[in-house]
Amino acid sequence: MKRWILLIGDLLMLILFAFIGQSEHKTFTTLGGTLKTAAPFMIAWGVVALIFGLYNMRHYETFAAMFKRTLPVWAIAIPAGLALRALFLGKGIKVPFLVVAMISTFVLLFVWRFLFTWLARWLNT
Repeated sequence: MKRWILLIGDLLMLILFAFIGQSEHKTFTTLGGTLKTAAPFMIAWGVVALIFGLYNMRHYETFAAMFKRTLPVWAIAIPAGLALRALFLGKGIKVPFLVVAMISTFVLLFVWRFLFTWLARWLNT
């Protein structure tokens, strides 16, 4: 059950990232449009997370273990998501967007994941 909550939270953070970006650029149209924007990031996150075993709950026993397991997934999945997005749109990757995406997703995902780890530890005590 916990792994599903974690996965859903991760995906919601990526959707929130897309929504914030669309709002900032005044390109928000519909929830479907936001999901379409977030899709390449969610696909990349899911694939890389599976490869790294990100949803094994033993990685959430401590903050350090969570951070150590999540960091490489984030460092690979977000640029991979940008590459998928560029492929879908037939456009290149702009360095400023890469920087903003890395910073924004880092904050969103790691705040969520620290909160999840804290709650999981608190509920187990």
